[in-house]
Amino acid sequence: MMTSGRPSSSSAPTYSWAPTTSVSASSKRIHREMVELNNDPPPHCSATIIGPPETAYQSGIFFLDIIFLSDYPLNPPQDGWSPDNAVVPAIAHLYLENKAKHDLVAGEWTARFAK
Repeated sequence: MMTSGRPSSSSAPTYSWAPTTSVSASSKRIHREMVELNNDPPPHCSATIIGPPETAYQSGIFFLDIIFLSDYPLNPPQDGWSPDNAVVPAIAHLYLENKAKHDLVAGEWTARFAK
């Protein structure tokens, strides 16, 4: 029997605390690929995002460009969005100044253009 990490003097069996499972081949591959991406990220990636339920963007399909700068991973990748460099700055400023109105307009535009 184990007590405080040491076997007792009784004749009960002792137990090993070493893990009994091994890392799968797919886990090793994912880890290796993540290390490679971290060491040499692609300069440009894209992603598709589905609008979350119960938001102005519900069921919309949105495309995102991700840009890795040369100082990655010291600084995060850029997604290209800020009020100053938004495709339509007026929409970005509406988001910052009047979120309720922004969400109303965003819901209408999502239903119209992103489904």
